[in-house]
Amino acid sequence: MLTFLLLRRRPGNSWKLWEARLWIGLDANSIPEDTNKDADLASFPHSNTNLGGADAHTFSVFLDSAAACASAAEYQVAVVTYSFVGDPCIPFNGTCSGT
Repeated sequence: MLTFLLLRRRPGNSWKLWEARLWIGLDANSIPEDTNKDADLASFPHSNTNLGGADAHTFSVFLDSAAACASAAEYQVAVVTYSFVGDPCIPFNGTCSGT
């Protein structure tokens, strides 16, 4: 089990999390892509698109490493995260975003 915590807090920064997405796999070449070859965020298997201005969000992901361990003593895991952040106004007025 891997746990990822996304935080968006800095002193003097009141931005909040509105959306978080996570993709994890053994090969970065298998990251879902759209027709422009950009990461297809809608295809990320772990997502929360309605965080409502949270300070943090956690993803816990179970990894079945049997196939990877059978082929090598060690292996790498590729992790891609995306977060959408902005001011704490509700409704959110979209003044900032980030990855």
